[in-house]
Amino acid sequence: MVNTFKSRAAAATSADEVWAIEEFLTQKRREIDGKYDYRYSQLIIVFGRLVREGRLREEELQGFSADKQSYILRISSL
Repeated sequence: MVNTFKSRAAAATSADEVWAIEEFLTQKRREIDGKYDYRYSQLIIVFGRLVREGRLREEELQGFSADKQSYILRISSL
């Protein structure tokens, strides 16, 4: 993402290109904010997404209750 930003910024020659870069950065910020939303109410959703992406393994969910593990695994399969 950083390299994409740098190359787009270096190549920008018009105001329209600058606004396109701003939109790109806004979109990336929203993706990151949603992906790593650590509010307590959102953690199960975050864990489900991380399992789906392979960044968290099912075995690492052992500290959760069976209900929460089930919910996380359902989210990960979406």
